[in-house]
Amino acid sequence: MRALLLWSDVQAKAEGPLLIRARSLRQSLHTRSIAKSHLPPKMKLRRCMCAAALLHAFLESHQMSWTNLPFSQHSGKSLPQVLFSDPDWFFWASAQGVFRRYPAIAKEGDLLLSRATRIIPPTTPTVRDPVVQYVVDGPTRKFLYFTIIERARPSELGVVRSELIDMSMPRQLSPYDKAGGRTFLACLKFYMFGDKSARMTRTRAEAFFDDEAHFA
Repeated sequence: MRALLLWSDVQAKAEGPLLIRARSLRQSLHTRSIAKSHLPPKMKLRRCMCAAALLHAFLESHQMSWTNLPFSQHSGKSLPQVLFSDPDWFFWASAQGVFRRYPAIAKEGDLLLSRATRIIPPTTPTVRDPVVQYVVDGPTRKFLYFTIIERARPSELGVVRSELIDMSMPRQLSPYDKAGGRTFLACLKFYMFGDKSARMTRTRAEAFFDDEAHFA
């Protein structure tokens, strides 16, 4: 059996990005082999569980505490939740300075504005050097969908290419495009979570925007 991440390893990670992807966590728990030790199997398991608990507590202590909105149709939600349900409203409110009335929310809004427009497209076994391709409807100039493709692939008519995923793209093309925003979210969830219908709970939405590794 493999896997022991000691507390000293956890402390060392504080010197780098504080937030680690969930899959990196799983991998990190298998970085130290204790197969050659003379510990009984139950002791090895107990140490593994202890290390995992320490790392989990460390990560939770460095996650941002998001504020509940006290206004609008999104009252009671956090801004990460809003971005995964109504991105058009978020970008409208940000541009109108709506968040400025509440210093804590304004700070969170500025952070999310930066992150939501600079999402790193994931690589896959078939796409090693990805770029984002936004497909636009010719007559209306509205957002249709986006795909992540290999950079070497020839460009096509009616598309906009970008190095990053930008959640404001539907609004840039056509303000108040709620349908485009919903389609964008389906594409984003497909590429980032593996399911275009993935249910974005508060915990899941906030964890996504907590993870610095997602953003350029």
